[in-house]
Amino acid sequence: MTGKELLKLINRGENQTVSLKSLKAKPSVLSRPMVSFSNTGDGVIVIGVDDKTRKVYGAKTTKQKEEGLDNIHKASKQCCQPNVDISMIEEIKTSNRAYREIFRVSAATAKRELGDLVEKGICRTAGAGRSLHYILK
Repeated sequence: MTGKELLKLINRGENQTVSLKSLKAKPSVLSRPMVSFSNTGDGVIVIGVDDKTRKVYGAKTTKQKEEGLDNIHKASKQCCQPNVDISMIEEIKTSNRAYREIFRVSAATAKRELGDLVEKGICRTAGAGRSLHYILK
């Protein structure tokens, strides 16, 4: 999945095949969509996003990231019977332009919001000038 595809998914919000969850979501909360998507064979859980505002929060510290990953593994192994097989995307790349198109914001707003994500450690930049892009962690 590309960064643009992920941002579109987040922008559309939750539906029968997409669940947006906070990084602080408990294993019991994460297990519900895991079981549902496992039973239907289709679905994506995006962790680190507010399901109401669709704002991306991600993990601000390594500890938060580890706790979030631990909750995902606990949900799949301890809260689901039989266990749910999970796979994760490590990094997703996007651009200022893709962000503007998906969220329908100005260049200045996109730059500010993406800059906030970089400052919080949710994503990092790579490249420079016109080839500058953002990698979601």
